[in-house]
Amino acid sequence: MTDKATRTIIVAGGVGSATIALLQPVIYLGGPTVYRTFGAPPYIAAMRAAEPFRMAMWSTFWFVLFLSFAVYAFSGVRLTRRVPLLRPVLVAIAVIYAVRGLAIVPQLVWLGEFAVTRARDVAFSAFSMLLGLSYAVAARQSLR
Repeated sequence: MTDKATRTIIVAGGVGSATIALLQPVIYLGGPTVYRTFGAPPYIAAMRAAEPFRMAMWSTFWFVLFLSFAVYAFSGVRLTRRVPLLRPVLVAIAVIYAVRGLAIVPQLVWLGEFAVTRARDVAFSAFSMLLGLSYAVAARQSLR
């Protein structure tokens, strides 16, 4: 794989994480209906209506977490300053996304069989797996 292709894959992973981060305040501000649109369980949507401050804190947490994932990807391709523990954190992020992405296996088996498995769940799992692969490439690249 060329350096340009590797760089593109890593930047795409960072953009994916940044997109997830930026969706957090949008979903929160959209309220319970938007939570349901993005596939949140009914109790989460109800919690948004009943406990807006608590859900604002959770949204902020997820925003910061996914934004930090993006910063690590961008640091891996030197778009930002080098961050501490670059390689081990990139490996950890790759594992987090890959584990989430592994849900695609039972989802594909059960797609159409159970009401709980929807096509969008499969798409989210595939997206997570792709992000996991991107961060694995970033971790490997950081060895250089």
